[in-house]
Amino acid sequence: MSEDVKDAAQLLHYEPPVPGRSFSWQPLLAEPLRAEAQAAALCVAERMRNSSSVLAIAQKAQEQSTQQSGWSPLALCGIAMFYSHLARCFPQQGWDVVAQQHLRQAAAWTQQMPFETPGLFGGTCSLLLPLHWLSAGGTRYQKTLAHIRQQLCEQILQRRWRRADEEGGVADSDYDVISGAAGTLAGLLLLEHPGEQEKQAIEVLLAYLTWLAAPDQPLGKERWYAPPALLPTEQHRASYPEGCFNCGLAHGIAGPLAALSLAWRSGYRYPGLQEAISFLSNWLLRHQISDSWGCSWPPAIPYAAALAAEQWQAVPGTHAGWCYGAPGIAYSLWQAGEALPDEGLRQKAREAVEAALRRPPAERRLHSPTLCHGKAGLLLICLHFAHTGASALIREHIPLLTQQILASFNPDTPLGFQDMEGPVVAVDQPNWLTGAPGVALALLAASTDVFPVWDRMLLLS
Repeated sequence: MSEDVKDAAQLLHYEPPVPGRSFSWQPLLAEPLRAEAQAAALCVAERMRNSSSVLAIAQKAQEQSTQQSGWSPLALCGIAMFYSHLARCFPQQGWDVVAQQHLRQAAAWTQQMPFETPGLFGGTCSLLLPLHWLSAGGTRYQKTLAHIRQQLCEQILQRRWRRADEEGGVADSDYDVISGAAGTLAGLLLLEHPGEQEKQAIEVLLAYLTWLAAPDQPLGKERWYAPPALLPTEQHRASYPEGCFNCGLAHGIAGPLAALSLAWRSGYRYPGLQEAISFLSNWLLRHQISDSWGCSWPPAIPYAAALAAEQWQAVPGTHAGWCYGAPGIAYSLWQAGEALPDEGLRQKAREAVEAALRRPPAERRLHSPTLCHGKAGLLLICLHFAHTGASALIREHIPLLTQQILASFNPDTPLGFQDMEGPVVAVDQPNWLTGAPGVALALLAASTDVFPVWDRMLLLS
């Protein structure tokens, strides 16, 4: 048992959440755009039916890419998730069978490439959630689900989440949505009727994240400081030679903010939880930057600029995506506003998204149609804001963003949509986060009345 488990001290308790504002998910596209969006999504689905074809396309994508694509055969978990949602949208078309086929292939690959970490992307959570969604209320895959749930809890409980003080900082992957505590916690929170071991795992993650986000941390000494030695790539070390404080939703402190807010909204109570939510919200608001369109955020605050507002406000902004930039950060602030509750915080979140939409498309720097760093991620966030808050500007942009995404649809490519690495490098990417399946999922969210439960993996629901 790790020291983190002992430190948690069984302080967690659960209160059934009070029902909040309810809404029904509605398609926000008129015909014929709605039909065009669904047709494009179904085209992607037809191209990815066969897992062998997907693996061949993935191999081609690795050759096309100038970056590390992050693909492994275990990414079939995410594709199974795509088909499980497609089956909910079109229940009479046999997509549930396709989803189960991809899930079986993914499970088979785990025999050769077992998940060694608990993370939401590339870890045990990335198999658990598709299993959960495809289990038909727990009637399928009962033994496999029980095994995976136990494996996930054991990985969480055995891991040392807090680094030793002498290491002087953290790695983004310790706490972030993709590999770290924030994403793992969000995945666990989705499971109905958690057992005692799962509650213990949730408590350990809350203990770590509330420690990371404890109030009254002095400027320049916040606990999510990433020193140069713990930055993920040489490019990051060149950009931040003294280290940095990451702001984004995918890899930065907005991820823990969203996860902690989801925990509170799910009924979990832990000492310091609301104080941590408040501290992170205020930190992000304090570190926003502004231009003629409104507020935004840089991808990270360099250590050299962390002590004074006049220094960090001069740091350049970034694209308007889910992973980094105003839209993703704004939705984490919205989640915090729901948890506290704080209408002023929710209003500031809306204003941040509106500022991103006021920017001309070129200034949003979204070259790709995809979820992670592209137009589909912005569309999905706008859909959530449109359903939960009054903003005519956001609602007006939903068909516009859909049209921009569909403008990049090309049926002559293997998957219909390509990931753009910058303005010129096109990649036929089957990974759902950075490829065609994610684009299709966003189009389905805009064009159907089926709530996108899958976007818990993006910490949006």
